Amino acid sequence: MVAVDMTGHSPLVSVCIANYNGMDVIDECLQSVMRQQGDIAVEILVHDDASTDGSAAHIQRCYPGVTLFRSSANVGFCVANNRMVAQCHG
Repeated sequence: MVAVDMTGHSPLVSVCIANYNGMDVIDECLQSVMRQQGDIAVEILVHDDASTDGSAAHIQRCYPGVTLFRSSANVGFCVANNRMVAQCHG
């Protein structure tokens, strides 16, 4: 798992984002997290819930430091969050 880590330490904070067809908002969302300043190691995890708008491919291509989980079926918000929490380190 790759963490967006600006301090060189294991992540203290895990930001978990559930995405479903969020192409219109995902850049603003991810960039908002990345703009935060502080001396805290952060990892970003995104669970893509079988999007059909290309947002998963966009995240994978444009945000290599983000951990992306791609679901083959739409499992919903709760399952998506549970999957991310099971894999996060913060």
